[in-house]
Parts: sequence; C-alpha cells; structure tokens
Amino acid sequence: MIEFALVFLVFIVLLVGLMEIGRAVWTYTTIAHATRRGARYATMHGSNNPVLDGSDNDITDVEIANRVKVNTIGLDTTKIVVSAPVWTPDRSRGSIVELTVTYPFELVTGGLIVSQQSLQLSSTTRMLVAN
Repeated sequence: MIEFALVFLVFIVLLVGLMEIGRAVWTYTTIAHATRRGARYATMHGSNNPVLDGSDNDITDVEIANRVKVNTIGLDTTKIVVSAPVWTPDRSRGSIVELTVTYPFELVTGGLIVSQQSLQLSSTTRMLVAN
C-alpha cells in the first residue's frame, strides 16, 4: 500500500504536468496560427489593395487585431494583446509587415507544479507585402 501511494502520487503529478504542457502547446499553436492569419491579412490588404468593403483606405490596426481575434477559437479574446503592426519601410509592395501577439496562459494547477500561476505566450510573424 505504501509503495502504491508513493508511485501513484508521482504518476498523478506527471499526468497533470503532461496535461498542462498539452494545453500550453495547443494555446501556443492557436496563437501562432492567428498571428499568421493576421499578418497575411495585412500583406494582402496593403496600400495598393482595397479593403473588402470597396473603399480605397488602408486597413487599420484595429481591423488586423480583429482578424487575429477571429482566428483564436477556444481562447478568451479579451486577454489577447495584438501589438501594432510594424511596416518596414512602409505599407507599399515589397515591404515587410511584422505582427506580434501575446496571450497570458493560466495554469490549471496554479503554483503546484511550477512556481508561476501564468505564462506569457507570444508569437511573432513577418511577411512580405505582396499586392
């Protein structure tokens, strides 16, 4: 019985740790996918390509952030932080857009397995403006 209790305790800690790692990987993959989608949206709607509503205005940072948030299925969109896109050198064809998204990943176990209650997950994507 004592051996079972000791081994079972280690097994449970490993199992819960594995579940936390799986959740973190899934969350990071979702953030990375949303960042790529937002950067692609920015590259396809640069200065020479009209927005979908038919106007000739450039897309705004809010529209890019909304595109990122639409693609974060399963996450709390109020906690997603989309930094302003960096256009190098500008929004014209051949320029590069860089987009960074961060998300605070809350651990279910709190501080039992690791010393932190949450982790900051971040993803950055750089793409060439192609329009």
